[in-house]
Amino acid sequence: MWNSWILVAGLALLCTSSAMQVDHDANAMIIDGERKLIFSGAIHYPRSTPEMWPDLIKKAKDGGLNAIETYIFWNAHEPRPRQYNFSGNLDFIKFFKLVHEAGLYGILRIGPYVCAEWNYGGFPVWLHNIDGIELRTNNEIYKKEMQIFTTKIVEMCKEANLFAPQGGPIILSQIENEYGNIMDKYKEKGKEYVKWCAEMAVAQNVGVPWIMCQQGDAPQPMINTCNGFYCDQFKPNNQKSPKMFTENWTGWFKKWGQKDPYRTAEDLAYSVARFFQLGGVLINYYMYHGGTNFGRTSGGPYITTSYDYNAPLDEYGNLNQPKWGHLKQLHEALRVGEKFLTNGTSETKDSGDGIQLTTFTDGQTGERFCFLSNTNNNKDVNVDLKDDGMHFVPAWSVSILGACKKEIYNSAKVNTQTSVMVKKQIGDEDKSAQFNWTWTLEPMRDTLEGKGTFSANTLLEQKRASDDLSDYLWYMTSVDINGTSFNEGTIFANSSGQVVHAYVNGRLIGTKSGYSFQFRNPVSLVPGRNNITLLSVTVGLQNYGDHFDLGPEGVTGPVGLIDVGNKTIDLSSNAWNYKVGLNGEAKKLYDPNSPNLQLWRTSEELPIGRPMTWYKTAFKAPSGTDPVVLDLMGMGKGHAWINGNSIGRFWPAQIADNNGCTDECDYRGAYKEQKCLSNCGNPSQRWYHVPRSFITSGTNFLVLFEEIGGDPSEVSFQTVTTGSICANANEGSLLELSCHGGNVISKIEFASYGNPKGRCGSLTKGSCEAEGSLSALEKICVGKESCTVDVSEKTFGSADCGEDKKSLAVEALCENQMVYLRELKKKKNQSGGSSWGFPPATFDQKQKQKQLGLPTPPRDMANSSEQQSRGSRNGSDRIETLYDQYQRNLPSSSEEKSSKGKFHNRVDKFFKAAARGDNPSSNKDQTQADNPAAPPNGKATQTQNNSDEGSSSQKRKIRKTYSHPPKVRGFEYDERSLEMMLLEGGKDNSFKTIGVVGPPGVGKTTLCKSILENERVKRSYGRRIWVSLPEKPEDETTLDHAGATEDIVELIYDEHKLPRLLRDQQLKEKKYLIVLDDVGEGEIDSYYNALKACFSDELPKEKGGAVIVTSRSEEAAKKVIGDKHLHRLLPLSDPKSCWLIYTDAVEGFPTPEDATASKDVMEELMKKSGGLPGAAQMMGKIKAAKKGNNNSSLRS
Repeated sequence: MWNSWILVAGLALLCTSSAMQVDHDANAMIIDGERKLIFSGAIHYPRSTPEMWPDLIKKAKDGGLNAIETYIFWNAHEPRPRQYNFSGNLDFIKFFKLVHEAGLYGILRIGPYVCAEWNYGGFPVWLHNIDGIELRTNNEIYKKEMQIFTTKIVEMCKEANLFAPQGGPIILSQIENEYGNIMDKYKEKGKEYVKWCAEMAVAQNVGVPWIMCQQGDAPQPMINTCNGFYCDQFKPNNQKSPKMFTENWTGWFKKWGQKDPYRTAEDLAYSVARFFQLGGVLINYYMYHGGTNFGRTSGGPYITTSYDYNAPLDEYGNLNQPKWGHLKQLHEALRVGEKFLTNGTSETKDSGDGIQLTTFTDGQTGERFCFLSNTNNNKDVNVDLKDDGMHFVPAWSVSILGACKKEIYNSAKVNTQTSVMVKKQIGDEDKSAQFNWTWTLEPMRDTLEGKGTFSANTLLEQKRASDDLSDYLWYMTSVDINGTSFNEGTIFANSSGQVVHAYVNGRLIGTKSGYSFQFRNPVSLVPGRNNITLLSVTVGLQNYGDHFDLGPEGVTGPVGLIDVGNKTIDLSSNAWNYKVGLNGEAKKLYDPNSPNLQLWRTSEELPIGRPMTWYKTAFKAPSGTDPVVLDLMGMGKGHAWINGNSIGRFWPAQIADNNGCTDECDYRGAYKEQKCLSNCGNPSQRWYHVPRSFITSGTNFLVLFEEIGGDPSEVSFQTVTTGSICANANEGSLLELSCHGGNVISKIEFASYGNPKGRCGSLTKGSCEAEGSLSALEKICVGKESCTVDVSEKTFGSADCGEDKKSLAVEALCENQMVYLRELKKKKNQSGGSSWGFPPATFDQKQKQKQLGLPTPPRDMANSSEQQSRGSRNGSDRIETLYDQYQRNLPSSSEEKSSKGKFHNRVDKFFKAAARGDNPSSNKDQTQADNPAAPPNGKATQTQNNSDEGSSSQKRKIRKTYSHPPKVRGFEYDERSLEMMLLEGGKDNSFKTIGVVGPPGVGKTTLCKSILENERVKRSYGRRIWVSLPEKPEDETTLDHAGATEDIVELIYDEHKLPRLLRDQQLKEKKYLIVLDDVGEGEIDSYYNALKACFSDELPKEKGGAVIVTSRSEEAAKKVIGDKHLHRLLPLSDPKSCWLIYTDAVEGFPTPEDATASKDVMEELMKKSGGLPGAAQMMGKIKAAKKGNNNSSLRS
């Protein structure tokens, strides 16, 4: 065992009580004595934004990962010697802290050579330009620079306490990268370099193991690891080292002009399962989220701006289904066997014809855990394991067998949905045509006349001449011509890439691109002086290969002229003038705040198809939260910026050829990057990611530099969302369906339980089917963001399919939740139904009700034909459940304003009545409970309290009544999202307005109270005020100062006085946060206008501030704060969170996080409550009331 608990003086001082000891042996990573398997995923922090990081990390954790890996990108952090940048999306310290906060481990791959399809492999180009340097070999100049940067990164990590022995998340570090692939080219100096790297790394004293990937001769104590599509046959060079798969390539990268690569979920899962079958300990998915090559970061050359990589999370952060879900289920299955894989002994038996059975056995208990694999790429098999049963194993798949008897996972059997992502046009179809474009030509008079900034009597290599400060380098010379022999001559220029534009005497004569090519074009020269200008353009610098750093870029020569008599003039040794970059770049035309606004033209006709042209337009932020993309169809090649932020290079003119694509993709057999290609005949990249954080709530600016000529009138913004989902799940599995991103399942297009045929988009019924498959699925899923389906006859009824294995095929449509609810609400109102569309399910399992402490319907209700009629669904009668009654007690849209207090009182009394066994649905009882003075007929007499309702003499008391929130169960992501919105921009003094919307009982109030107590928010906002508006004038308005000691008592006549009260709270003194809780719908416009004017125009902004408005109505929230920052709070999707809320209410104090109940109980409660925390808590209050323990507070 190699013990990584290195106690050095400096590190020991930093260790805390949460320090972790990281060890390993051949079978496990050992963290604080626990033997673990590591499931890691690569998320490169500069390929996304800080605002995206929490969501990406959460989705990785939800997908079953327990670690996040990233490279460190040297050229991004040190663009100039000793000038460092660790801000914005280069803040890797913040990134790892978020990883730690999520409860995940971190893997730090310093390199500092990274490859990664990143510009120049991560090396800064200034390194290349140091005299006498040789990269990645035993060169003292290079080793000194490498050690300086490596030490810089390590010290930053130590200062931030990021290494595990300091209590941080980092459990592994890497030095160098894939050097073993090319080391032989460096001969003996390469071996000396590897030895030095290991010694230098160990001397850093990080306290965790170091790894070297693809380095078969890695010196001890380095752990050598494997990269590739498959690493099951890999063996470490030390028998005490764990078997690590540091890069399992989840897909592949793409170059301009190429098709889209695709690696199936089945094959990826197969490679992972085989790896762990044969002793694997650590898997790292490269990539888990690929992201975007912003700016000029893409390498290659010719790597596209999109680095989607066909990863489990797509470029924009959406779940790439079925890959994400299929791997999640694999991780769950592997965790079932973790103790066997990390502790037990194993034996592998080869049965021939590609069949292998690996049995892991617990030496103490004799328990077993098995892998059964079929490596044949075209033959399915039935394997008889005698006492352990018969098992069907498809070709090229691995089955995981619990207790070696029951299949709990098979890599080829995908029981996960496929999500079909769509791009939706923003606004009307012709919205893009309404852009008001301005434009200007790239100023080129100086370069076309040969005027540069430096000169040489030779052709300079582009990296050395430009220091990679720009893609563009101008080569300029002149030649004097006597006579007319060059009237029909030829110009030629050899280039090492990637693009050359040739100008002669100020006129563009031709363009050519490639890896290494000769530009050759007819030319007509004039007697006398002729100016020759060559614009060389790089499209990412080479990032891989031996001595790749020495590969030349730019016009390498020779350059010359050939006259009609075939006489050649060599211009290579002429006097050449040079200039780096475009004048437009120097003038910062991409920046909307550039002082050169006078250059933009509006009066002349918009130029179409003209090279070297800048375009600019203003646009408003797209509504909602879906990812935003820029459709650049019609443009040629260039660069794009949003509000001065580069979203990368574009090149839609590069079209993939029409050959090699197929609609069918056979997962079987070894994957290569040319397998299962798509997108033939289309631009390699048409859509470009625009992070939401690049867009402001006001006016935004898009700037395009067009290099070869394009048409901006076709440009448009679109959003990416889940359009539909489909799945084909096997009998006996649990199928999870989800629309994600605030969308709900709006319609089931197809559902068949039996032996359905076809694939997504063309599903058909088979020869057998359970009647009512469609209605059963509609009842379970419609109206919900996600649902879990038990694929069995218990759910769908019997299907006579003989001995055929049954399955469920389903295709469903997704819709924005608020859009769906509005439509459903209209239909419900027309038919007299409930306002909210979370359909209750039918349950009659009395045992489960008893386990949950839920009352059965009272006898008189059960016998009531009226109640049975009300509870019928799809023509079948049933008794109305407790949850149906809860839904029926929700306030309707016709009730005045927000009836939160009244609603809670009414429903609370309803559940208490249910706990007593009374009929909680009695209108008579309800009326009298709400108003004890009401006569028996339910018609209340006018009382002193309401006789003056609406009169100016009625005053409202405002008092401090703030109560601290309970623990927010299941809303960690929502709290983090609000935190991000509030803290966006760091310490700036900008003013923000945020809306939190959702149905009653979903937890808006609790979430916002929790955010007021958030430590980071408290540090940023010195004054925090809670405002809760009353429903009736006799009710109290509360104006609370969270954390304040003084009581505040004011008098208010109506809501229009609220702005004055807020202005009086000394808001100029500190940065403030105001929560306006429960803004109602159906108010007169002046009500909303008064609040909106207060927030937008009247509140002081000197110190900055923020306002959060909560409402049941999205439209009401928009009227107050607009639609820029709307956070839609959805019902819980996690049964355990729902169960914890229930038990909190039952016991009257927080339940430990590790407490649990049976899966059936938790799912039953989830269905009963509809995922609404308020409903779950009220059900807990019923149980508590029965126990005489009614001290749990209501969670709203």
